[in-house]
Amino acid sequence: MTDTTTPTANDNNDSNDLNGQTFGNDDIEEEVLAEENGNGKANKNVKPKNIKDKDNEHKREEVFLQKYTNGLLAEAILIAGRPYFLVSENKEEISIVQSIELEDKIVKPLTQDMYLSRPYTFTSEQEVRKYIEKTKKENLDTLFLRVKSLYRKYVDADDFHISICAADLVYTYYQDKIGLTHYLFFVGNNDSGKSNNLRVIHILSYRNFMSTDVTAPNIYQFLGNKEEGQGTLCIDEADNIDASHELMSISKN
Repeated sequence: MTDTTTPTANDNNDSNDLNGQTFGNDDIEEEVLAEENGNGKANKNVKPKNIKDKDNEHKREEVFLQKYTNGLLAEAILIAGRPYFLVSENKEEISIVQSIELEDKIVKPLTQDMYLSRPYTFTSEQEVRKYIEKTKKENLDTLFLRVKSLYRKYVDADDFHISICAADLVYTYYQDKIGLTHYLFFVGNNDSGKSNNLRVIHILSYRNFMSTDVTAPNIYQFLGNKEEGQGTLCIDEADNIDASHELMSISKN
């Protein structure tokens, strides 16, 4: 029996319990997430510098993504069930916006019903800001040690196994920065812990999509064709993946 995980490139969680998740509260009133312009009016959208104004907006395509990178980094989130982007145009500031307006298109975050992976959910803007402040105390070394500690808690394996898996989990969040990737295959008898490895990776890796008997259309739907590095794929019961020409072709590309 073989399981595989593909860092083809989930959630920020303050707890060491894999079952702890934060979900949006639809009962909370929508907060105004905006910056004021010179006229004292709220701007709910962000426009990267050097982008023309909203002329011919009706002609621009609307594109829904969970991640956008082109001179900035935008990650889709849900706040109280409503879609927003966390946008970083530099390493110092992160803004919360409803869309990114470009000359030829408008990029919008996925709505709650569009996700195939578990979305990043928060109850309020204050909670988002709290996590942003906490991340300023972290670096690659501290993240690796945190992930390794969590992995060891739920998987009984030697240090080499846990170190490789922990490093790959951190790597999934930087997949768009690296042009090559490798694959983890968990091979063993029944009850040897293959699926347990996948469950831990499913919880901790970047926007993970986990499936049994996954098909090529499933993968194309999950990754899309607009932006690279949209998520991490875990395939359970992947014994015959080499028999599928389409899956092997996707894996090589």
